[in-house]
Parts: sequence; structure tokens; C-alpha cells
Amino acid sequence: NMEDASLAKIALAKSLRAIMRKKAFSKITVGEICSKAHMTRRNFYNHFLDKYDLLNWTYDYFFCQQVKGHEDWHAQDYLPLICQDLYRDMKFYRNAFSSRQEDQNSFREFCIGKLKPLFMRDMADIFQDDGEADFYVSRICNAFFDYYIMWFDDEDPMDSVEYINHIRESIIRVSKRITEMFEREPSEPERWKSGTHPGKKS
Repeated sequence: NMEDASLAKIALAKSLRAIMRKKAFSKITVGEICSKAHMTRRNFYNHFLDKYDLLNWTYDYFFCQQVKGHEDWHAQDYLPLICQDLYRDMKFYRNAFSSRQEDQNSFREFCIGKLKPLFMRDMADIFQDDGEADFYVSRICNAFFDYYIMWFDDEDPMDSVEYINHIRESIIRVSKRITEMFEREPSEPERWKSGTHPGKKS
């Protein structure tokens, strides 16, 4: 039944988390996960395609489904919650994020898929069309994922509050500088006018 299936999936997810706190994801086998969860491989494959599928489900269940959505929140309002969860179980997440070189059911793509709707809701109306919005929002989400990897790679990482404030301040500084650069009058304004492309034939 559904309840038994959910309990089995949770047990497998707990097993994976426990192992990943001590071992790289790439070196973990399905058999190892099953053994710790006291389940058979057949039972595992009744619920998940492979260990990559289980990793994505684990993050979704233990974090994404536990976060309450707020209609009046912006994307940045969720970032402290994300960082707190990452910091709380950093040994697990450090190994989860190290799976970024493996392309099966990419954990990176899964996490970005969870972030994108939050940023799209905040930013979609400033772009000309959905394609342009997706282009920029995808890169913003990838940048946040890389921020987290950089955080994990530090031998002495900041705590979650310190790090999310570091990200916020960095983004504000970069945004201000980019705005200043493009609001400044160009050195050769004629090159910005239509019809003045150097390769354009008359």
C-alpha cells in the first residue's frame, strides 16, 4: 500500500544520507544502501530507478517538502532556509554536490529545477519573452549552485547566517557595478546607434 511504499522510500533515503556522511556518492552502491536499510535490491528498484533517483528524492523529501511556501515571499527569502539546511548536514551535502560530474539524473539540474520557479516568479515580467527569462534565470540559479559548491570546498566554511549575508552583499556589489557600467555614457556613443555596425554594407 501507499503507506508501506512511503516508509520504504524514507528508510532508503535515511540509509543513503547516513552513508553519504562518510563516503563519496560515486563510490556508494545500491547494494550498500539496501544492506543498511535492511531491504533487498528488488525492493529498492520497486521505488527508484537508481541511486541518482534516490538522491533527488531524498533532497526533495527531507528539505523541499518541509519548506512552507509563502505567496508574499521573494526568492531571496528562501535562501536562508536553504543555507541553514545545507549547513546542518554539510557532510551529506558536500558529497551530494560532488556528484555534479555525473550526468545521470543530475542532482544539480534537480536542485536548479526547484530554484527556478522562485526566481521566475520574481523576474519573468522584466523580460521580453519566456525564452529570455529562462536564459537569465537559469544562469542565476546555476550561479547559486556554484556558490554552494564554493562554500563546501572551503576547509573552514562560514556558518549559514554568515554565508548567506556574504552572498547577498556580493550580489549587491556586483549588481551596482554592472548598473554603473551600463548607465555610463559610452566612450564612442555612435557605435551604439543602429546602422553603424562596422561590418554593415551600405
